[in-house]
Parts: sequence; structure tokens; C-alpha cells
Amino acid sequence: MPHASADRGLMSHVLHNVLGNALKFGQRTPDLQIVVRSARDGAFWRFEVSDNGPGFDASNGHDVFVPFVRLGHAVSGTGLGLSVAKKIVDSHGGAMGVHAAPGEGARFWWTLPMASDGIGISS
Repeated sequence: MPHASADRGLMSHVLHNVLGNALKFGQRTPDLQIVVRSARDGAFWRFEVSDNGPGFDASNGHDVFVPFVRLGHAVSGTGLGLSVAKKIVDSHGGAMGVHAAPGEGARFWWTLPMASDGIGISS
């Protein structure tokens, strides 16, 4: 993974939330696959977690970041995880979004500014 200018604990929360959602919502998907990748995007690093799970209607994609809004009620949760993750990313000068389609999985992405010295995530 690349080195970004970010708080290690908070970024751990973001990654665990997005990965946890992929596992939780994809638990009934035979041969579930989850891919984590990163790439340089100008002065930012772009991180992505994609899966081949059930996905959801992308026209409601922005709603997944609204506190207490849940698109899937078949699994447990409060509807807070992604709203907190987005606030964390926003507070670090990045952005967060999602691409999804019913039956085709979801791809959550977020960006973080590159570390000024090119190395390290702050603790």
C-alpha cells in the first residue's frame, strides 16, 4: 500500500468498515471475491475495495453515507459505519464514493493526500 498523510487508527477504521461491509453483505454470495487496490491519482492516493456481492441500486449510492440510512435490511447494522468512514476521509482532505449495481457487486473508493515526504502514515 502507498504512503498517505493520514492518522493510522482512523484509516484502520475506514478500511475495516468497508471490508466488513463487503463480507457482511456478500456472505450469501458463492465464491465471494474482495479486491483491495490502490493507485496514484494526481497528488492523492486512491484506494478501492471491490466485491462481487449483491450490490445495490447506484441511484441510491449517496444515501449509504447518510447516518442511519441502510439500503439492505437483511443484515444487522446501525447505518452509521459508512457515514463515519466518509467523515474521517473528508477530515483528511480526501473524498469517498461508491459504484454499484444490483447483482454486480460494489466498489467503494476513497482518496487521501500523498504524504509530503512520500513516506509514512502518522500514528
